[in-house]
Amino acid sequence: MFFRYGFAHEEVNAIEHFWSIGAQYQGLIPSRDDDVIGFGFAQAIMSDKLRALGGGDRESIYEIYYNAQVFPWLTVTPDLQYIVQPGAMPGRDAFVAGVRLQMTF
Repeated sequence: MFFRYGFAHEEVNAIEHFWSIGAQYQGLIPSRDDDVIGFGFAQAIMSDKLRALGGGDRESIYEIYYNAQVFPWLTVTPDLQYIVQPGAMPGRDAFVAGVRLQMTF
């Protein structure tokens, strides 16, 4: 499990508060002991300055990923994210899919 929190003064950054929480579990599938599944939630809370310019107050992200160890030196991680108010702008939400490859030499 993890939890993170960050703060930046609104004179310096458009995002004043950021926090995230999540958990991951290793070995969900029998015989795949090194694979990891995880879920996270993150939220960026915008500064008053940005809100005064007509922006929204926050962006929220739901994420799920599966880290599969293909070889001892290669992992493949498909990732799905659902973003509520991308950029803290009211309107359409976004669905993002991605894949990360990680190699160890």
